[in-house]
Amino acid sequence: MNNRIFWLVIILSVLTIGFSSCAKDTEVADPYANWKERNEHFIDSIAKVANDKSSGEIWRKYENYKIKFDGINNSYDYEVYDYVYVKYAKKEDIFDGSEPLINFGDTVSMAFQGFIINGTRFDGNYYGTFDKEVTDNFTKFDISKNFVVGWTTALMHMKPDMSDKATVYIPYQMGYGEQNRSDVIRPYSTLIFEMYIDEVIHPYDTSNSDN
Repeated sequence: MNNRIFWLVIILSVLTIGFSSCAKDTEVADPYANWKERNEHFIDSIAKVANDKSSGEIWRKYENYKIKFDGINNSYDYEVYDYVYVKYAKKEDIFDGSEPLINFGDTVSMAFQGFIINGTRFDGNYYGTFDKEVTDNFTKFDISKNFVVGWTTALMHMKPDMSDKATVYIPYQMGYGEQNRSDVIRPYSTLIFEMYIDEVIHPYDTSNSDN
């Protein structure tokens, strides 16, 4: 009986050592490994899709507004990272020039979610699938405030009451660059936003004036 107990203890000890060794050998993969290269490859892929007219998807790309309005856009040689890329649900959601753009001093009331390329959500005022018929939790943003360049660039090309959300892809050069913003938004992070503009509030709107 004692021999059986002795050998049982030996066997359990060997198994414990083996499991401990396996645990040490099995390291959790770093979700941010090669993060810069992965994000650059991702935005290159998005640029190719956005430029592919045969895909049937509805894409637009918009120049960095700071470059565009500096008056040098006619001679500036744009790179992939000088654009934000926007995927729309329908063509009628695209600003076509027949109505005013959202201006730099305007306030927008919107629904949004923000993600990085591995799908981790870092911000937003709704969860899951967006539905304009049931979503009423809108947030107001004055787009003249100090937001990232890509966010402002995208907003200045949108219009209110779209058929559905648009998805915006912002290269890190137009986002937070090499800054470490949080445990989620690490340096070189592409920012992905789902955006729905419910209302645009013009600061000098006189439509309700008695004059």
